[in-house]
Amino acid sequence: MNRKPTLVFTRPWHWADYESDELNLVYVPIGGSVPKRKNGKPAGDGVGQVATREGIFHLRREFEKYKPDLFLYWVHFKFDLEEMRILKEISPKTLFICGYGNQPHTISNHVKKFKNFIDVILLNSRDEKNYQKYLEFGIKHVGTLHDGFDPFEWRPIDQPREHEVFFGGNQTYKLDANGRKIWAYPLSKFRYDLLCKVNKRYDLLVRGNNKLPFPVHPYLWYPDYSKEFQKAKIVLGAPHYDLKQYYSRRTIHAGGCGRLFVTRYIPDMEEDFGPNHKNIVWFHSIAECLDQIKFYLDHDSARERIERSCRKLFVENHSWLARLREMEKVARSLLR
Repeated sequence: MNRKPTLVFTRPWHWADYESDELNLVYVPIGGSVPKRKNGKPAGDGVGQVATREGIFHLRREFEKYKPDLFLYWVHFKFDLEEMRILKEISPKTLFICGYGNQPHTISNHVKKFKNFIDVILLNSRDEKNYQKYLEFGIKHVGTLHDGFDPFEWRPIDQPREHEVFFGGNQTYKLDANGRKIWAYPLSKFRYDLLCKVNKRYDLLVRGNNKLPFPVHPYLWYPDYSKEFQKAKIVLGAPHYDLKQYYSRRTIHAGGCGRLFVTRYIPDMEEDFGPNHKNIVWFHSIAECLDQIKFYLDHDSARERIERSCRKLFVENHSWLARLREMEKVARSLLR
């Protein structure tokens, strides 16, 4: 009987509960038994965990035990170049895969720092120009692995819909010497203008920073964040990039939470989510967004029909179990 290739991974922890016919799955909780972010808040299944001594020791031990074929890690604080060097010495033939779930418009600083150890990077878009940037930078293999979600954590709950629209995220800009905004990302200004217009017309709940000209609420962390999405009738999306099939964690969570998801159009998103107004609703302009919000606030049955359809689609195609099936294909391609 042929040996299944071993995949050691630091997230998502959900894969530890699943079976794979193609991979021997070895989960390492690099954040220790109670993973935290830099600010001390619970990390949940998210990126940005702080690697602990306990977690790093566990990782070294699994490398020594399995000499894995593949190692999938994400961006973890206090997980440094020296630790990468030690792991590479333990298992020189292991392919190191960086799951980068926050697509930058330039080569990320993390990849620049760890370039000599990264064999593969998996982005959260399928944008060919971005693929090419990383290949030209020297990364051998570039692909895509979007974030997933836990259908139980993000299950629809029976609670009052206290607001009309919800948005979770930041406004990223700096002020120059004359007090003018310098936008951090290509679509930062669009997001800012959109939220301002939506807030003027509708009851908008925003969880994020305070760089908006109206009151916003502070961040919530795992496990409370998922409940907050469901306090509104509509969840709003406004990506920072126009990249082919660019899906942030917010996109995945918004689609899986059981509320109507209305988002700025993401190039080629219909390939994953079907036609507009079937499983998801998208717009191209602020005026179109405002009209769509009004229509679906006025038509409960139409809104609820799309909510149910969206939830079903995301559980089937964008949960962590679905992402494991995609990871199996990635592994198959790399080890061919």
